Parts: sequence; structure tokens; C-alpha cells
Amino acid sequence: MLITAHSGSQKTKPNSREFLNAIRDGKIVADVFEVDVRARRGRLYLCHMPPIFYKKKVPLVDALKILKERDIKINMDIKEHGIFNAVQDLVISNGLDEQIIYTGNISPKDAKNLQAGVLFANVNPFCKGLRPVPEDAVELKKALEKYGDRVVGLNINYKWTEPRFYDAAAEAGLNLSVYTVDDPIALEKLSKYKFANLTTHCPREARHYFKEKL
Repeated sequence: MLITAHSGSQKTKPNSREFLNAIRDGKIVADVFEVDVRARRGRLYLCHMPPIFYKKKVPLVDALKILKERDIKINMDIKEHGIFNAVQDLVISNGLDEQIIYTGNISPKDAKNLQAGVLFANVNPFCKGLRPVPEDAVELKKALEKYGDRVVGLNINYKWTEPRFYDAAAEAGLNLSVYTVDDPIALEKLSKYKFANLTTHCPREARHYFKEKL
């Protein structure tokens, strides 16, 4: 199981050099760190919402540099349709592969062209007509399998489903990446289940609750 430090973890500014420096310097301890990726005029940068002054935002390449310095993964939450190819080209040109996790706005066509990294896909558009409910767990697994080995599981908001689904997914062999779990009560309740990944602003606390599964 992986613990992902959501951008802005431990009261740092999201998608900032402060956050990246805290990861680089070991002040935030996690298996993965998450950033939001956007593009404008050929520039890939970190930001959750479209900014006014995009040139002032941290370039994605600066986040990738940390992967070469530390034994850690990056979860790139792709915020815009149509930028995946540019992101993947940058990843490959930097010689990165196994340290990359994708989530967000990646199409089924993009998924079939994955050459570096893995994807935790959204239910839509990858699993049309299905929902993250216990009765659909087996079919969700089958729906993802047709996109290849690099599509490794489902990315879901933990508030959008129920605990019975976690058991059904485990029984079906469906890997889950759940986000964004910050509440201590939720962390404690979810700690009885095994996920492939859990994203949180509180990686220190998450590691405490899930220590037996890490």
C-alpha cells in the first residue's frame, strides 16, 4: 500500500516550491507526492485551477527533478484534457518510468498509449454504466483490464462509495486508490481495509493508522 502526500500537505502551499522542497528535504514523508498539472502555450506547470499569471507557476520539470534525487513516486493529477501526450513526452525525455502515477483527465485513448508509468483511472469514461458499488466490482475490474497492464486500478473519492465496496473490490482483485482522506475518524475507519494507494494532506497521521499495511 502507498501513502500519497496531497499537494499542500502539512500546511504547505499547494503546487508550490515550498511543498516540493519539503518533499525533497524529507520534511514530508510519504511514498508518493501529488501535483496538479496544467499547460498553456507549451508550458507544463503546477496549478489546481487555471491561473491568471501562469508563467509564475512552478514548471512540472522541477517536480520531476525530485524523482531523480529521492526514492519516491509522483502522482500527476492531469487537470486538462489533451495535454497527456506532452506530459508523457516530458516524462520519457527525463528517463522516468516506474516512479510515475497518473490520475485525472486521461482518456481511454491516452491510456492505450501509456508508455511510462501507471494509471489509476476514473470510473467515467473508462467504466461507462458502472458505479463504485459492491455489485459492480467484478465488472469494473473487467472494464479496466481491456486498457492494458499500465491501467492498474480505480481512482475514487472515498466519500462517493461505501465500505462494502472496499471488500467487494478486494475480493474481485480490483485495486483502489482513494482520495482525499484527511479526517482522523475516516482514517481510523478506513484503516481496516487494504488499498493500493491512499491520498491525504496528513501523510504522517495516515502512516500511523495504516502502519501494519505499508
